Amino acid sequence: IVSASTQNAMLSVLLAYIVPSILIIAVLALLILAGTSEVLAATLSLTTTTVYFIVLYLLRNKFAKKIKFKVKIA
Repeated sequence: IVSASTQNAMLSVLLAYIVPSILIIAVLALLILAGTSEVLAATLSLTTTTVYFIVLYLLRNKFAKKIKFKVKIA
């Protein structure tokens, strides 16, 4: 059983799901409104999200100090 405090769980969800989703939608919308082709806009929005996850990975030790999960063996 894996457990975490509510604050840790919310931060994890924010970093793993909400921020990347907002990045994809925002970059895609801005590029399409700027007149960029849809294919290029989609590619750049996914590239932006990839860069976000790489930065998140590089900062994993910093986040490991803030986010703690407990594993219980039943």
